[in-house]
Amino acid sequence: MPASPPVRCETPFTVPAGFGLAEKLDDRYTDHIGVRIRLRDDRDRELQFFFGVPGEYGEHAPLVGRRTVYSGESAALFRSPDENWILSWFTAGPCGSNAIFGHGFRMKREFLGVLEETGLIEPS
Repeated sequence: MPASPPVRCETPFTVPAGFGLAEKLDDRYTDHIGVRIRLRDDRDRELQFFFGVPGEYGEHAPLVGRRTVYSGESAALFRSPDENWILSWFTAGPCGSNAIFGHGFRMKREFLGVLEETGLIEPS
């Protein structure tokens, strides 16, 4: 019996107003296919999404809050020393490691407002 193909991680979000797709890559692992997506707007703000891509997201950055994501998990919000935002959370299964990086967002509320538009976090 042939082995079933690895599951491709879901990317359950809506592209926020003013952003366009800059890059989309699949990361193959033995049990799943992780997905990386990069969006950019005309103000040079960038969102990088990592679904099912293992990493130490937020490492060495101070925790500045928590938000509930679409699947009900509590996500950690970090602000890196180079002033980038990172939202990271874990779910069960092979696609469990997830994160969003925000570049060019000066204020926390600006970053979170765009993430609310994506549908990935609940409105505050």
